[in-house]
Amino acid sequence: MLHRKRKRVWLRVLFALALVLGGLGLASAIFPHRLALLATLALVTSVADALWLAGRIHLGARTERRINAAVQRITEEHIDALARRHLHLRPVDGPGGAEPGRWDQELNHFIATKIAPALSRGQQRALKQQQFDVARRIEDRIAIAVANRPALPLAG
Repeated sequence: MLHRKRKRVWLRVLFALALVLGGLGLASAIFPHRLALLATLALVTSVADALWLAGRIHLGARTERRINAAVQRITEEHIDALARRHLHLRPVDGPGGAEPGRWDQELNHFIATKIAPALSRGQQRALKQQQFDVARRIEDRIAIAVANRPALPLAG
């Protein structure tokens, strides 16, 4: 998801740079004696914008890393309970389909009550945007835990 955001940001940078250069060309045609001043102003503005956008991209990557670390840590703390709830709430009906509704509610509740409080407000906003991806990562980890769990003995 962050990769798409980076593409959008850099497209905006290129668009803004094209506007600045187009405006500079128009201004130089109207005011030829002020060209050096306008070129310097455009360069300073472009550098400042690029630095600001690079900082925003860095903050986004850092936020995503912190969210991923919190998700991994908290999921590992609760993996046994999550695996039991997954097996209980996601029974397989007849031909092999599953009932996703109750499990999805449980997973969203886990994210809201266990993971979100461990994050800052900005990270919580980013978590809401990435909630589907986070839920799938948690489900993948639960699937591994369930697959590695020893089989229960049969009642005899």
